[in-house]
Amino acid sequence: MIPVNICLMGLAGGDVVASTTFAAQVSTSVLAQAVPVPTPPQTPAQAALQATPLAQFWTFNGAISELGTLSALQFVNDLKANPALSFPSVFDIVNTHFHLDREPARLAANLHRLRDVFGLIKRTLDGASTFFQNGPVRADSPFADAPMGGFQLPGTPFNRVTFRPGFVGCGPNTQSAMIVHECAHFVGGLNVIDHFAMEFPVPQGQPQGRGHTRDYQHLLTSEALRNASSYAAYAIHAATLQDSRFGARDITL
Repeated sequence: MIPVNICLMGLAGGDVVASTTFAAQVSTSVLAQAVPVPTPPQTPAQAALQATPLAQFWTFNGAISELGTLSALQFVNDLKANPALSFPSVFDIVNTHFHLDREPARLAANLHRLRDVFGLIKRTLDGASTFFQNGPVRADSPFADAPMGGFQLPGTPFNRVTFRPGFVGCGPNTQSAMIVHECAHFVGGLNVIDHFAMEFPVPQGQPQGRGHTRDYQHLLTSEALRNASSYAAYAIHAATLQDSRFGARDITL
């Protein structure tokens, strides 16, 4: 079995487990037919497809658009040449979530990395009907889960993002935020985009994941770039100009 870790989205913001402890993931499609569950007004995957346009708006009109503009600014070359320069306020939104000022010499490379990840998130959202699937009730992952790097594993059971019955009862903003969060895990490379800190409570957040001690506000740049919650929170902030951080903390939004 390919050693792919799985993100489980729950009320506590999610957890990451090894695929060897997540045997149900390999046979999700079969189990979805074999295990009877209460029939909701729509399936979890249908609810996810309905929430996808908002996730696309945040991703493209927010994150991708802003990252493209920032990458073109002269500030990037100035900072690369002289990291001692003051970090410009024009980077405030992306810096809130990825702390790029803590690695000024790598600003251009890190902006490029973010654009690559969001570009793959957009590709996943554009192909959502292919990548999204239903899954049965699961106590440790009531809403959704995604194999970390599954996008790069076509033709395998890991090449899907799974939505579960609890997802249907979430509010529209929460659903779309969960989709971006899971897509970040899905496209970021094999076991690359993990959990380092939850984005709430605002602004400091709290540490998340085994052995991680820094909260959201104090993550290193390298940690923030690998933190799934940062991708959803940034896309929303860039698109709406409000640091709303919709997510599992309030499933009614």
